[in-house]
Order: sequence, then structure tokens, then C-alpha cells
Amino acid sequence: MVCYGNICRSPMAEVLMQAALHNRLGDRHDFLVTSAGTNAFDGGPASSPGVQAMAQRGLDLSRHRSRALTKAMIRRADRVICMTASHRRSVLEMVPEAAAKTITLGDDVPDPLGGTLAEYEAVARLIEERVEALADEIAGETE
Repeated sequence: MVCYGNICRSPMAEVLMQAALHNRLGDRHDFLVTSAGTNAFDGGPASSPGVQAMAQRGLDLSRHRSRALTKAMIRRADRVICMTASHRRSVLEMVPEAAAKTITLGDDVPDPLGGTLAEYEAVARLIEERVEALADEIAGETE
């Protein structure tokens, strides 16, 4: 999961996808879902409203630490899921050969940084809806 700073959207998408895959596949999957940012610095915490929005869903973002996206991460990934078309372009500037496995999570997911908890909740609902559909697709591929 890729966004800009790896403190809002992509960490929420990471834990939402982990939960969605677990709900569909239980312990019989070996997917590793991670997140990073195209312009992130390493070690920053997830935004407080993001942590709250995920806690309301029973998901823990409190231990998240931001990290910068690297070429090695892109190359190792089976899928690179970006929050916006701009993030996808950044990924492909780093690793052009990743085009076939790099997608956006539907239309651009708005950045809630600096917003209210209600704004984070709206973004979380959008991400959750799109992640659920993607998890259905991935689970179908494993059967």
C-alpha cells in the first residue's frame, strides 16, 4: 500500500487489507501486507485520527512507523496498490517494469492529513470499501 507520507492512507489501507484477507482466508494465507510512502521519512507514527478510526474497527495502528518506499520493496511486491494516480506515477518512475503489478485503489483516495476524525472516518470508509473488493479478488485467485 503506497501513499505520500505513510502516516494516514496507506497505513489504514494496510491494516484494513490484512483484516479483509484474514476474514476471507483465515490462517491459510501467507500474504504480507505492508505500506510505505513515496515521500515518507522513516519512523514517524501514524496520524492520531487514523489510529482512532482504525481502533473503532478493532484494528491497531498504534505501533505503525512510517517508512520510505524503495525500489527493492517495489521489486519484491506481488502487487503495489497506490492511493492516487500520482503515487502510481512515482512508483513507475522508480521501477518502470512494475507497471503490470501497480494499480490505484480505484479513483484517487483523498488525503485526510490535518483533518477531523470525521474526515478520517470518511476516508477510512472509502478505503475499506475498495479494499474489501480487492480482497475478494485476491481470495478468489487463491482458490
